[in-house]
Amino acid sequence: MNTLQDIRYAFRMLLKRRGFTVIVVLTLALGIGANTTIFSAIDAVLLNPLPYKDPERLVVIWETNKQLGPEMWDRNEAAIGNFLDWRSHNQIFDQLGALFDTSMNLTGVGEPQRIRSFVVTSNFFQVLGVQPMLGRSFLPESETPGSSFTVIISHELWQRQFGSDPSLINKSLTLNGHQVEVIGVMPPGFKLQFPISTQVDMWVPMVIDVADPDYHDRGNNFLYTLGRLKPGVSQEQAQTEMNLIASQLQQQYPETNAEKGVRVVALHKQVVGNVESYLYMLFAAVAFSC
Repeated sequence: MNTLQDIRYAFRMLLKRRGFTVIVVLTLALGIGANTTIFSAIDAVLLNPLPYKDPERLVVIWETNKQLGPEMWDRNEAAIGNFLDWRSHNQIFDQLGALFDTSMNLTGVGEPQRIRSFVVTSNFFQVLGVQPMLGRSFLPESETPGSSFTVIISHELWQRQFGSDPSLINKSLTLNGHQVEVIGVMPPGFKLQFPISTQVDMWVPMVIDVADPDYHDRGNNFLYTLGRLKPGVSQEQAQTEMNLIASQLQQQYPETNAEKGVRVVALHKQVVGNVESYLYMLFAAVAFSC
């Protein structure tokens, strides 16, 4: 009974001091709202797994270069010559893929458009463990010079530009003035998390001509590299083997690779980066202030 009386008394006092009551309510609302917002961010960024198959097996592979400054020496894109050697010499990855960003001019379908795109190795979607919702992924021969031009598009572009037409598969689009066959449509909501979290509307296969001297260039760094570790292989084991491969390349190509190494980073860690500590600090500050 005393508790009920105390509640009634407190309620009457709040009614008498309405200005104070408004301040208390607003303070509580702001505190609860801030905590909810920060926790939602923590849940979305830190706690939820990446939307890929077995995301704990996904890693980013950076090229390191001691000749560069402290800000960039340990996170450089890979030279294609080095990437090709990483891919052919390693024993620790189920898949090792690469990508770089570009854009495509889409014409012949309404107004001409500039489409955000990525050029990817043919196994890129196997690396992520994600397959198109419609159609198929790229075939290994997509990397071969002279193979037919193909493209995979996002679900969003498929809806926006093509009215969700399922018959678009195996039809041709005009990209950069060339006829390109649409072979797949990605699932709704699919987006890249690396190198940045972004919406991409087209993926085209990387054509690798090993007879072209440019593809043995070890000084032009432009490839972002992702790997899927074999089951049971740890990040530390991957780092050890990639260090060995990098050491072999240093001896084989001293003019370009003398100071170059490799750094293996878990994809989740790469995506979260420094945000993790900042979010937890912000959550603690908001909770303490309440």
